[in-house]
Amino acid sequence: MKIVLAEKVSPATLAVFQQEPGWKIVTPDQIKNGLAAELADAHALVVRSAVQADAKLLESAPKLRVIGRAGVGTTPTPTPPPARASSS
Repeated sequence: MKIVLAEKVSPATLAVFQQEPGWKIVTPDQIKNGLAAELADAHALVVRSAVQADAKLLESAPKLRVIGRAGVGTTPTPTPPPARASSS
């Protein structure tokens, strides 16, 4: 499973993600061609408060199954998520 951490997280948080076997973790430092390009084959996205997981960004993430928000507060992500076209 590919998980994109769109923003910096604490070293302890990063360590928790990195301990899971089978998880490929992409940190903000590793995002070279933009977040949308990195999400093309990602299964999960973790944001904090600077990155907005809006409909335009999510259009570039056809395999995305979950968006997590690290931290505390009430910054929302879109609900419900945008509808996707059927692959059939």
